[in-house]
Amino acid sequence: MRVLLSCLAVGLLAGCTAVQVVQPKQLRYPNPLTRVWVTRADRSVIVLDSASIRGDSLFGLLQGEHTRIPLQDAAQLRIRQPSEVRTQALLITIGAGVAAITLYAAHHRFLDSSP
Repeated sequence: MRVLLSCLAVGLLAGCTAVQVVQPKQLRYPNPLTRVWVTRADRSVIVLDSASIRGDSLFGLLQGEHTRIPLQDAAQLRIRQPSEVRTQALLITIGAGVAAITLYAAHHRFLDSSP
């Protein structure tokens, strides 16, 4: 039961967000950052936690170490943001699943109660 609830919780959290490409100006205050995926020109990707932009650099923690990356070295920046479309799709899917289970249970209860 714990595994099922854990999977459901992860699905709900993942289903309501999406990783999206952003421009550095979108990362400035008041938009707090928790995690930024940085793709460099050589196509390597690093993940910075607790990231912030100061001046022309991105600062954050890389495997627990304070790191500075000049924005000119970043070919692409991605962050996880809320996704309205994914949230709506998830809610519709959950609603359809609940309706299907309810109809199934009602149908079988009706068949099982025959004299």
